[in-house]
Amino acid sequence: MDYQQALDYLYSFPDSEAKLPRSPAEFNLPQTSALLAAFGEPQRAFPSVVIAGSKGKGSTAALLEAIARAAGLRTGLWTSPHLHSYRERIQVERTPISQAELIAAIESIPARLAGFDRQRYGEPTIFQLGFAIALRYFADRVGDHLDQLRPYGGAGQHIRKDRLGEGRHPEARCPSDHHSATAGGNGDDRAGGRRGGRAAVRD
Repeated sequence: MDYQQALDYLYSFPDSEAKLPRSPAEFNLPQTSALLAAFGEPQRAFPSVVIAGSKGKGSTAALLEAIARAAGLRTGLWTSPHLHSYRERIQVERTPISQAELIAAIESIPARLAGFDRQRYGEPTIFQLGFAIALRYFADRVGDHLDQLRPYGGAGQHIRKDRLGEGRHPEARCPSDHHSATAGGNGDDRAGGRRGGRAAVRD
């Protein structure tokens, strides 16, 4: 595969962000859990900060990443969408993943999906695969030396993915209450209660 062929293959999967608003059924924790298991549970390799909400996730993540890096931490940053290149979504120490590394990650998808039950969970989406690729890249690149910052877009996505880490995600910027119809509860419930009592910061 060349770089464009790799991106074309990635974008051949279902696009969950093409149709808005999303329904609660789309925030599928078992599907995402199974996908990350197929990628070797990379989310367990490092602590991360989860940033959720309607506005300001990217700028908040960039600010926290800069603070963490200035304090001497080795950081990974996952954001979505990108401005110019898909590689912007996956960064370590603010250096985007290389074309060769992204091609290799995308080329690994068929083998990874051999361990994913499509009949039970359905096709993974572009967004989910990008998320899994980013976490796998971080885990392979730096492991326990990485402190990851990752903003999640859309109601409920932070809930679906944050719960997978089982205690390794100490902070969150919780969503506004207008997400309640989709994600359930209010902002405080989702930031604290659904994080199993772990620390949360309300915007």
